[in-house]
Amino acid sequence: MELEEVLQMRFWTLTLCLLLTNPSFSLSSSHHSCRIQILIEKINGENQSIHFSSPLKTKEACQTLAKIHQTNFDSQKLKSKRVTYFWKKVTKTVPMLAKAPTKKIRKSKRGSKKL
Repeated sequence: MELEEVLQMRFWTLTLCLLLTNPSFSLSSSHHSCRIQILIEKINGENQSIHFSSPLKTKEACQTLAKIHQTNFDSQKLKSKRVTYFWKKVTKTVPMLAKAPTKKIRKSKRGSKKL
């Protein structure tokens, strides 16, 4: 091999290694999840549990939404109301040249969730 071919092969090998290992050459995505659970006990003794989620980007926003639901309380109809929240942020980093996961997307057989 000639010197020029060796240098060219080293250049492409180093470039490929740099692209695969350097975090600045990667794709990242984040997913935010705010789940709120409301446990209601009515005066007649009936218990009800309500779950819903919202794509809020900060924990403070999720906490504020939970406080809003806690204050909406009708003391004539409800004996007690307990509101809890769960906020989570998931960040995924994928190198640019890595093979993307091949996950099949399934449509839900259920319709909208009942509250």
